[in-house]
Amino acid sequence: MKLSYHQRYNLLLQKFSAKKLYKLVLSFAEKLGNPYPLKKKGRKPKLLPYEYASYMAYMTLMKGAPFRTMEFESELYTEKHIDHSTLVVNFEKIPVEYYLCLVEEAGAYLDRLLEYSNQYVVDSTAVTSNLKFETEQKGIIVEERIEFRSHIVASVHLQNNCVCIRKVLPTTKFVADCEAAKIMLSNGSIKDVDLHADRGYDYERVYESCYQNNIKPNIRPRNQGIIEHSFRLLGITEYNDVERKRYRGIIEIVFGGITNAGLMATRLKKEAKILSYCAIVILRHNILNIARNLAMFLNY
Repeated sequence: MKLSYHQRYNLLLQKFSAKKLYKLVLSFAEKLGNPYPLKKKGRKPKLLPYEYASYMAYMTLMKGAPFRTMEFESELYTEKHIDHSTLVVNFEKIPVEYYLCLVEEAGAYLDRLLEYSNQYVVDSTAVTSNLKFETEQKGIIVEERIEFRSHIVASVHLQNNCVCIRKVLPTTKFVADCEAAKIMLSNGSIKDVDLHADRGYDYERVYESCYQNNIKPNIRPRNQGIIEHSFRLLGITEYNDVERKRYRGIIEIVFGGITNAGLMATRLKKEAKILSYCAIVILRHNILNIARNLAMFLNY
């Protein structure tokens, strides 16, 4: 008998606790190892670097917690009291690439729990900071918040009613969606799939990256001229609007969950920290879906 959404959600509450979710994040971080080397001299740290990384990631993705709240609850999860200034220093030392690997590691684990799917979607969402800049609109000087973006490539598993995030790339607002897609696809870790996307990805560089990795692009075309003998021409010729509509909109559940959790805005000020934050909030989706699917397995 197929379980409904609320039945699966109740199973998560019955089989998992907050501390078990933290241990889940910790297990992925432990597998990746320390994000930076330990010093041979000086005072021994209370936690290992990967433990700092996993604790701060968990508190961010589940609660959007500031560093003082992390200090307040540190003994509940780590059994040690960690000063918020220590957490700040460690967060600055952890490179954003570490959190990107954490998302991919969790995504690979989730993918193994689900039935195989070769249907992928690429999309992005904005993450707003408290930083502001002045700009002129219709002759009036106004203040606007500085935005960053989280770009993702995810597999859609209709049989499991699940979306699995396989790649993430946090950037500033000024990096185009098509350029971010090219970067995520260029390393060749995603191959032999169908990739669905909207008009923002209808550029030659995306089609080229797709065909180099044996990916079939299914991108909604823009109303612009097509150059002969280009990858874009080949992609538009094979475009299937019905298939795009079937898969493309499903990825919005990722961003909807983050929005409902109140994680689309951050009070962080340094760019490096905000980029790490953009990766961590995406990790939330993979962690919760891993827990939901494990809860279902434990129920049988």
